[in-house]
Amino acid sequence: MTTKFSQSQEKDGAVGSKFGQQPDALDGFYVIRGYDPEIDPLSSVMDLPKDEAVALMEKIHPHRGIGEADANGNRDQQLYHADRQQTDSWLRDNAPDGVKPERENPTFFRVTNDPAVVKQAIEDGAAGKGVMIAAVKDLDMSHWSFTFDDSMGNFFSTKGKSVFLEDKHDLHGTVMDAKDLAKAVTHHGTDLPDGKPRAIEGQYWSKTPLKTVPGSEPPKQTASAPKQQAKSGLRK
Repeated sequence: MTTKFSQSQEKDGAVGSKFGQQPDALDGFYVIRGYDPEIDPLSSVMDLPKDEAVALMEKIHPHRGIGEADANGNRDQQLYHADRQQTDSWLRDNAPDGVKPERENPTFFRVTNDPAVVKQAIEDGAAGKGVMIAAVKDLDMSHWSFTFDDSMGNFFSTKGKSVFLEDKHDLHGTVMDAKDLAKAVTHHGTDLPDGKPRAIEGQYWSKTPLKTVPGSEPPKQTASAPKQQAKSGLRK
């Protein structure tokens, strides 16, 4: 797929010599994902049959979605499931050339170079709180796509809707590879206009275990589906 960066000139040293390598501009970046220590940290609720997935969504994050909330702040999780399914399909169908999805639905990670965020995540992982952390330099980029901010917000931006996004950006509605992301953070930085960190999202399209930061290794024996909302990183 042709991306918004395809026609732009790459700066010297901006990308690695092979697609599977991370671009040099992403040195110091990490991907972080929170998970229930009792389950497979690379599982996705969307891998479950629809009825089971919706029931689990109603249990772990009944507030999520863009529909009208009830008196308790909860939303229709049938609708959220449909929105998530459309988003995952959009991400997969628009994955840049060289990104090779090996699964139907990705797992989601926070992408950051904020030392305080990384330090806290490492401490949480070492304390057994269920946080997976991997250095971008150790990732096989043929299994990763990225969005500037929330992927569902990016999907709906292609439909003219503004949800889950804190600002408007030219890159919203674009699925990026690692080289695109390197150019994006080089040209636009990693903060929102108000100075808060931008919620850069990584989508992992493989079930191959990641090389994790010491102290954040996933448990050796896990179940197959998430049971509850994790406190750190992204759970979708």
